[in-house]
Amino acid sequence: MAEGQAQDFLARPAELVLANVHMEVQEHLLARPEALEGKRDLILSGVMRSQRGRQEDRLRELGYGIVERREADHTWFSLWARQGDAR
Repeated sequence: MAEGQAQDFLARPAELVLANVHMEVQEHLLARPEALEGKRDLILSGVMRSQRGRQEDRLRELGYGIVERREADHTWFSLWARQGDAR
């Protein structure tokens, strides 16, 4: 396990990435698909309702399917995405 700035750790090998960061940071990280190689599961938190559809579309473009969505306070979402999962 490692904690710190997401961009500092994304290149490390891992099957699971858990990130609770603002959407802008998530977009920056997802703009580097080569860094997602070997990362089977992504759990991304800090997604606002208005951003959820765009984030899900981007994850699908990268070959991830949405396994589960969680909502907090009718505003914030967490998304669990899995590589190759067609859900």
